[in-house]
Amino acid sequence: MAEDEIAAFLSYLADVERASPHTVRSYAGDLKQLAAFTAEYDPGRDVTALTMLDLRHFLVHLREAGVSSRSLARKLASLRRFYKYLRHQGRVEDNPAEALRTPKFPSALPTYLKVDEAAAVLDHAEERARTPGPSRFKDGRARENAAARAVRDWAIMELLYGAGIRVAELASLEVGDVDVKRELVTVVGKGDKMRVVPTGAKAAAAVAEYLTNRGKLEPAAGERKLFLNRRGKPLSERSVHRVVARAGGPGVSPHTWRHTFATHMLDAGADLETIRELLGHENVATTAIYTHVTASRLRDVYDRYHPHARGKQNKKRRES
Repeated sequence: MAEDEIAAFLSYLADVERASPHTVRSYAGDLKQLAAFTAEYDPGRDVTALTMLDLRHFLVHLREAGVSSRSLARKLASLRRFYKYLRHQGRVEDNPAEALRTPKFPSALPTYLKVDEAAAVLDHAEERARTPGPSRFKDGRARENAAARAVRDWAIMELLYGAGIRVAELASLEVGDVDVKRELVTVVGKGDKMRVVPTGAKAAAAVAEYLTNRGKLEPAAGERKLFLNRRGKPLSERSVHRVVARAGGPGVSPHTWRHTFATHMLDAGADLETIRELLGHENVATTAIYTHVTASRLRDVYDRYHPHARGKQNKKRRES
């Protein structure tokens, strides 16, 4: 049964490969679409019996439904990993998704905030953290809870920018993972790989202040997760996304701040290998995308100010 094969694969991702909940949800959605397509395309047929041609029909079906090339590429990656798992389990002889060509799409440069934009967001978060709880809360405990969450939000923003960590890494932090005196954070990244990253003085100060207020969120005895919601439970990745969106505006995500961290480091003169280690990338080629970001920015500045820039030369030709 397709449901059993998919459920076993998702359990493998979560329990053995320790994939993040977000990654598991993405695979689950993609494979649920495959199962639904198979049930309609060839009722009674199992996903283990699909061929490369069947999977190609599935991708064509998605494209005709308006799915973008970028999303198709991600779904194809899900199929390849799923059938690779089935092959290792002896459920299929070959990986039918392996020979399919990945759809081409224009590579988008990562979005990031300029230095002054990032500073404005962080300053506002700090200002809210230092403001007493909203007067609309007549109950003192509710007011303390709201004030503690404002400090929490400031600490989250400063940590995302100061350490460049992933949202899953931030959500999984425990109380002892941030050394505020030494300004270091210990994170467990993809593949359970641990690394120690500097946080910077601002993030360390924000986390220290949050720790003095964390008890106002009334966590259960023994709760070790660092960031908590209003009920004292661990803050989810989705909730972190909401915190960041409220602070930075529509379109700004935790990953935006990770890109901002890397871009600002590169602009300030840090080398790619150091940034790679800080970000927890396996390969420096992944980190190299930030050279394109800075190159694009440099091109904009060059075109704006250099006498021989393309735009100015074209203007001179038109005038002559």
